[in-house]
Amino acid sequence: MRNHVETHHRSIEHFIGIGCDVTGEAVPLYANADDSFNALDHHKAVVSATRLGPLLPAVFGSPLGASPAQLAIMMAQRSEALGHAVIATAELLEIGVRITWLRTVPEQSKMMGSGRSFLQAAAKKARAEAAFVDSVALLQDTFAQLVGVRAVRLLGVTAHVAKVALSAQRQQAAAIATRIESLASSMFELDVSGPWPLYSFGVDHVLGSEALS
Repeated sequence: MRNHVETHHRSIEHFIGIGCDVTGEAVPLYANADDSFNALDHHKAVVSATRLGPLLPAVFGSPLGASPAQLAIMMAQRSEALGHAVIATAELLEIGVRITWLRTVPEQSKMMGSGRSFLQAAAKKARAEAAFVDSVALLQDTFAQLVGVRAVRLLGVTAHVAKVALSAQRQQAAAIATRIESLASSMFELDVSGPWPLYSFGVDHVLGSEALS
């Protein structure tokens, strides 16, 4: 006979972001959860909260969520600024863009015939990577000029792929996504995701990474 192990989850309050109370004061928002709460549960909780009012969302697993005392101190110091940030982002959402470089970036062989050939290969690879970085910068400038885009943030870049987040006006999101997709070319592929809550511009971004360590 097979033994069945019953798992008991402890009840917790999971930090999902910062909102405003009726007086306009910035307040932390929590979701009632258990210790099996995962990233998808977090996203659902944030989306539900945004339907009720403006919210600066927290990225899943934000350390501040595990330290209410530290969060209270940070919010007391910056309550007015955080309250303004919550209201200012009320009609905004996030669009993600993955930029994939389609031109081949040469790989450096570990078995180079000479020092000269090694340096030539390294220089060629560096030029290709620099060209991609320049292209990403130009695309960011283009995104920033689109109607309805409030801010553009580079999340990361490698030799082949860059990830960018845009904060955009809700009513313009579909048009922005369509316009971005039309910018794809033989040089790079553009994959648009979202719309999402403002994770890349949320409480983690506003308070700063130094506050989250």
